[in-house]
Amino acid sequence: MMWEAYNTGVSPDAYDAVKNEFGYTYGFHTPLVIDGKVIGVITAEQEVENVNKGILINTGKQLVILAVIFIMGMVLLLLFVNLNYITRLERLERGVTRYSDTKDPSIAREIEKYAKGDDEISNLSGKIAIMILELEDYMNNLIMTVDELNETKKKTSVMSDLALKDALTGIRNKAAYEQEAHKLSWSVAENTAVFGIAVINLNFLKSINENYGHEQGNLAIKNLCRLVCDIFQHSAVFRVGSDELAAILGKGDYENSDELIRKFESCIAENSNKTDQDPWEAFSAAIGYAKYDKYVDKSVEDVFNRAEKAMKNRKKEMKV
Repeated sequence: MMWEAYNTGVSPDAYDAVKNEFGYTYGFHTPLVIDGKVIGVITAEQEVENVNKGILINTGKQLVILAVIFIMGMVLLLLFVNLNYITRLERLERGVTRYSDTKDPSIAREIEKYAKGDDEISNLSGKIAIMILELEDYMNNLIMTVDELNETKKKTSVMSDLALKDALTGIRNKAAYEQEAHKLSWSVAENTAVFGIAVINLNFLKSINENYGHEQGNLAIKNLCRLVCDIFQHSAVFRVGSDELAAILGKGDYENSDELIRKFESCIAENSNKTDQDPWEAFSAAIGYAKYDKYVDKSVEDVFNRAEKAMKNRKKEMKV
């Protein structure tokens, strides 16, 4: 390359590379021209070790600079993500957790603060806040509805009780008796029924009403009702007519029905002999009783009719 530069007077595009015990030595040649004449060659040599050392130093510097820039970029990115996403998500999570624990709708107002912006977290925060407020409205409406339903249920129950209660005596009325008879009809249909019916009729009610007034007649009915309820304590007692009561005897009174009938007859006999008392106090009544017999009775009404017939026969015996 040196002779090329001397002979041509032009610096060659290439360079010499000579290998020695220290590695490669690179040489570059350029002609020395004075007054248009080539009078020599200028040569510059450089050992590869120095070149590589410089390259390494420059490369290291560049890598360090790039690393610093990268780290600073990552730090800034993490700060940006933490400030704009992670911190806001953590606040949103805390708000939702507080609402879950306390059910305090005012927390929705705090969550709405995170809804400023047009990103996903803002949209999510806004929707959660709206959901909490709507849920609170729904729960309030639901509570109001439940309260109204409970109040209606109470009123309905009271009205139902009143509809099945006799206004004069306070015991159940004929409608209640028919309801109970309907329930018994299922066991009658299956031949599994165990019950008896007592029919009690007040004597001389018409005479008391005509001679002393209806208020005294009502007192006689109340007194009879009290006696029937005291004797048939474990039975349902109904007023099925103006002067007629019915008692459905189930287990308890059913097993002791004969004894209870005798007790009633005894009380009536003793009571009607009190000549020193007013007729509505010394009242008289006739009782008839029939037990359900699956071989005789096809319905509850059949049992009632047999009991009523027995009551009428008792009236004849009492010459009423």
